[in-house]
Amino acid sequence: MYVPRVLRSAVIVLALAATAGAAPAPHLRFSPHADVKTLVKVGEVGFELDPWTPGDKPRPIVHMAAGAAKELAALHDGAAAVVQAKTAILVVDYPLNHPVELKLAAAGKAFTRAELVKAVCDAYQQIYAEEEAASAVKTVPAGQRGTLQNRNTTEGPYGIWGHDLDDLDLVTIEVDKARSGDIYLMLRVDS
Repeated sequence: MYVPRVLRSAVIVLALAATAGAAPAPHLRFSPHADVKTLVKVGEVGFELDPWTPGDKPRPIVHMAAGAAKELAALHDGAAAVVQAKTAILVVDYPLNHPVELKLAAAGKAFTRAELVKAVCDAYQQIYAEEEAASAVKTVPAGQRGTLQNRNTTEGPYGIWGHDLDDLDLVTIEVDKARSGDIYLMLRVDS
């Protein structure tokens, strides 16, 4: 039985988050992964987008700070049905101290690559905006960070640490199925 690495650590993070008293936005909920031991990998979604520099090879990443509209315009094979489910649970856990889940509904019988890119980009844009608005500790501007350029940890509902949105690239989405039949979308986000 396959259990993603991020889920093993998420249980510990969630136990700590529960004691911190932070609450996510109403449309998101902390990621409890009640059936963490029963998730089985059933697929993986990759990406190919136009290169940033003309003449280069296509890029295999979605730059989340660019926003969904810009990345969708560069996405290859966006109409392909890549997750055969009408609903799925998007797990956003990096770089968050308080991982969250977002329920998604496909426009048709399956999720297209374009739907997933839009959902992930929109989720990250919203999480970063809500964090900045809610946190008493504001993000130190990049030019004022000194030698270590990592983003400071903020204390909003998500506890974002280490990386600005501009640092994050979506590489793949792992598709996992729970014993309950729920589909979990686990993100591989690089920085």
